[in-house]
Amino acid sequence: CEGAANWWRDVVRQIFTEERLAYEIDDVGGVHPRVDREFQRNLVSAVVVFQSERYQQISELIESCSNNLVADPPNYRQALRAIFSATDVLFGLTFPYARLSTEEIERRLRPHVERAYEGDPTAQRAAQEMVAGFGRWVAASQIYQHRPGAAEPAQPPADIAILSISCGISLMRWLAGLD
Repeated sequence: CEGAANWWRDVVRQIFTEERLAYEIDDVGGVHPRVDREFQRNLVSAVVVFQSERYQQISELIESCSNNLVADPPNYRQALRAIFSATDVLFGLTFPYARLSTEEIERRLRPHVERAYEGDPTAQRAAQEMVAGFGRWVAASQIYQHRPGAAEPAQPPADIAILSISCGISLMRWLAGLD
């Protein structure tokens, strides 16, 4: 009986890996989200937001992120790059001819946010702090972007990658609401 249970567990693990599912099975047969439930909810909510044709490229990049996270072993650098690219595409859709950078966030997003929350000073202050945080997220994410002529950056630690991807997805959902 134990042999059959181990065989089943190993087959399910193989299926999860081959199908790139966001779940894993532990040694006693329990099925769990590969990252965690909150991360999965955040990722699914982004997929729902970006289902229109306007956001097709963004949806594909989110899928690429997800595929890199469930790879064996996970490729956190590529997953993070995919979310950064998706955010860059969304930023370009919101602000045509702009590339995602701390300078462009200040130049384009900050005034846009001022107009969006005009008349609500509390929301205005909070949103402006979020704009500053967005710029810091961009700066942190660019550390793992490949630079021509430079050595490939190391894989980010799992916790840094998951935190950064989660933040990026949340910032994208906010930016989509402002789009």
